[in-house]
Amino acid sequence: MKNASLYVCSLLLAAPLVAQTTAHSLKTLTPVGVYAKQGSRVDFNSIAANTLVRPGGGSSVAAVLSNSHSTSMINWQIHNDGVVTASLGEQGGVAVRANEPAAVVGTSASPTSNFVQGPHAVLLSLRGRPGSSALVEAWATGGLNRSSRGIRGGYVLDVGNDRSAEFRADLIGHATTAFPVKFPASGVLEVMLQSEAEATQSDPGGFLYKSGMSFRFSPSPVAVAINYGESCGPKLAVKVGMTVSGDYLFGMSYTGGTPDGRNILILGDRRVSIQIPGVRCPLLTRPMVVVPFKSDSRGESRWQFRVPAVADINAQIQACDLAAAKASNGVHVICIK
Repeated sequence: MKNASLYVCSLLLAAPLVAQTTAHSLKTLTPVGVYAKQGSRVDFNSIAANTLVRPGGGSSVAAVLSNSHSTSMINWQIHNDGVVTASLGEQGGVAVRANEPAAVVGTSASPTSNFVQGPHAVLLSLRGRPGSSALVEAWATGGLNRSSRGIRGGYVLDVGNDRSAEFRADLIGHATTAFPVKFPASGVLEVMLQSEAEATQSDPGGFLYKSGMSFRFSPSPVAVAINYGESCGPKLAVKVGMTVSGDYLFGMSYTGGTPDGRNILILGDRRVSIQIPGVRCPLLTRPMVVVPFKSDSRGESRWQFRVPAVADINAQIQACDLAAAKASNGVHVICIK
């Protein structure tokens, strides 16, 4: 009986350890440092490399002087439906009064106050069944409270942590991406998220910046329709879901076109941005199939159809109003069975 009790206790003690080694995790890949510098005054702080970040808790580090500051923020969350989200944020500001030296703030991957400006990174390790599919989405958004040429930086997303850089975005602006992935034979999918910021003010004045990159991992089955690009006329909207029987159900609407106009629906296999002579806004997908259609007396058209889920779908759709020489926004449709 005593030996049996010891055996049960050993299993109970081992259970949390097993759960920990099979769960998703996020750690700092490099030191995550920030600095603020003006003349001889310097503030620098850093989170050490290989520091684990608890899901739902997040972590941040800041450097602050009287007129300037820089903050980096790390967050991630495991949701009940298997979705995993993560984000890197950069925000700060610089200000200089008359007769003061230039101020500069930003990011660093240095471990000590003898820092060098540059990007820093975190590593998200996702665990799943080898060969299983999932959807990856990423978007970056950033802005300034006033225009300035003294700001630079950006984001990199590397799925596989193999220097492939599937997504790059500027610190200021807006960009998105989405694509399917498969778990490697190891059952561990590593995702590197990197951010960099540098803000400089030399003349009297100043500005604030706020920016971030977000990441979402959705295990299969999943079906999404993501708008991208700008419209210079008609609007294209797509809704996609999955029926109880497992088929894909599509609902599409085209609005804002020429009444009783001739149009085309472009189905492509890759996001692009190509200006076409005679058309007022760019082509947003590399064409594979072109389908003509006619809008009604209100300049609208709607479709609903079902597609058997015999294969995954990864396609972009755009509509073009031929009479007005205008094109819609793009819609990226991804369905993973």
